[in-house]
Amino acid sequence: MAGYDQSGKKVSNLKLPFSLRFEAHPDVKNLFPTAHTSDSAYVQQLASVPADSNLYNIWAYDKPKEMGGSEKLIGTIKLRGNMVWSAWSDENMFFRH
Repeated sequence: MAGYDQSGKKVSNLKLPFSLRFEAHPDVKNLFPTAHTSDSAYVQQLASVPADSNLYNIWAYDKPKEMGGSEKLIGTIKLRGNMVWSAWSDENMFFRH
């Protein structure tokens, strides 16, 4: 899959990050308390995130830091509109970790 671009065209010279780091964007970093109160409180707090907010900056290392790798900002995750409630994701979408 990594051998193709977003149009489905084969790419011969791939440039992939060694690692990624997601950092809360300053627009939302201080919206929530740092102490965990409850899962339901967290879900309610998500509704307070303003529409079209920047959520995360995405940083990438080109190679391990120990090998002289450098970190570079490669993108931002941004909301398109407001946060929405979804019963489907609450009941059907699970992540294994």
